Amino acid sequence: MGVNFSIQNNCQICTASILNSVPICILSRFEEIKSIPSKYLRIILTDENKQMTDNILYCHTKLLYNNTYDKNINKIIAEIENTGFTKGHLFNGVL
Repeated sequence: MGVNFSIQNNCQICTASILNSVPICILSRFEEIKSIPSKYLRIILTDENKQMTDNILYCHTKLLYNNTYDKNINKIIAEIENTGFTKGHLFNGVL
């Protein structure tokens, strides 16, 4: 495969997280995410720049509170998907 996964250590709470080699983006399936009975949604940002961070937070905020995809959200999703992404294991029956 030849794909490298970074490991992020947190020595204060004695944990290690294996980070995917490409960003995880589930915005295009947000309706399914919202149907999960949970009180919280955690967004973990690792090495995104300010513009990407702003875009990610904008999309999630709009989708959570307005419940609609507008052309800005669709544009941001397309930009993320064009740079390479994964949906992780979320839609593969693992989680």
